[in-house]
Amino acid sequence: TMCRSMTVNEFLFHSGLDNVNLIKLKRHIHATNLIHKIGGYAESCARKRLAAEEQEQHQQQTQENNNHNNSNNNNSGNSNNGNTGGGGAPGRNSGP
Repeated sequence: TMCRSMTVNEFLFHSGLDNVNLIKLKRHIHATNLIHKIGGYAESCARKRLAAEEQEQHQQQTQENNNHNNSNNNNSGNSNNGNTGGGGAPGRNSGP
């Protein structure tokens, strides 16, 4: 797409706003406090998104901690198996 300058009337026509009475629209926005309602909605959406992102980060950290702990448990289990001499009782020969 090519950028070009256009008149206000061209912009209104191309954007489909040529049939909208902007003066009436402005009055309606002010009379209904629509700006404040939209601002409040946007803030609410931002808070929800932030809370969801924080929850996702917490879940990822929990998963990473669980993976790290499981890895440590597996490694410590392997070192114990090597020290017991194949699982036999201490001081006894488990082989023939």
